[in-house]
Amino acid sequence: MCLDVTEFFGIWKTSVDDFYLKIGNAAHGGTITSFQLEFYQYGYGPGYATLISNESPDVPKNTPCDVAVHFLYPNLPPVLGAPSPVNGSAGQPTALSWSIPISDPDSDVFSWTIECSNGQTNSGTNATDDTKTLVVSGLAYSTLYKVWVNATDPAGSGLYTRGCYTFTTAAIPFHKMFLAGFITNKSDVRGNISFNSAFLFVYSGGLRLLKSGEQLIISNATQNGFFGKRYIIGTFDAAILSEATC
Repeated sequence: MCLDVTEFFGIWKTSVDDFYLKIGNAAHGGTITSFQLEFYQYGYGPGYATLISNESPDVPKNTPCDVAVHFLYPNLPPVLGAPSPVNGSAGQPTALSWSIPISDPDSDVFSWTIECSNGQTNSGTNATDDTKTLVVSGLAYSTLYKVWVNATDPAGSGLYTRGCYTFTTAAIPFHKMFLAGFITNKSDVRGNISFNSAFLFVYSGGLRLLKSGEQLIISNATQNGFFGKRYIIGTFDAAILSEATC
């Protein structure tokens, strides 16, 4: 027999370590062959107890009877909440604030680290329950990124909690534009054609030159124009990106 003590978490945490079970008379007699306690930190799920006590020293015992078990409250590791953006989300911008709530069930201070697979990180020590944030930028379009989170309770349980999450950035934002000028550094970007240029006119709601540090990407899907090794002219599905985000 197992008893879930999660509903007694408050008093168990502060003062109670011994639990008793009183069994009355059975119609045909009975025997208590096992008595243990279970604790579910993240909600009840059969077979997924966070902690299980030792077996009661009183069993086996015939009914009617009292049986007891000692279950010392453990100091628990920090808990990770639901991240924002949600795990597995798509269509995210190339610069964003990634955040996650972190709390400690025992109100202990904790240390934490958030690291994105693009190499950007943020961390803290002596932290309290709150939402922790990592600002990421310069991400590539149409790319899957991973975010690793670690929270450790060094002065309490000494235990850590880890999580791994993902998000995918949005596709390159192509739209119709007229292009005319000279091109350099032709290359391939995810199946599309990329150019740099010191003298390229772009018309998309207004006429301007391609700026230094900008990269022009043309979709292979739709185009109505001509380009060679050194020039381009016509209307294309294109996007102008900073070189850091292409």
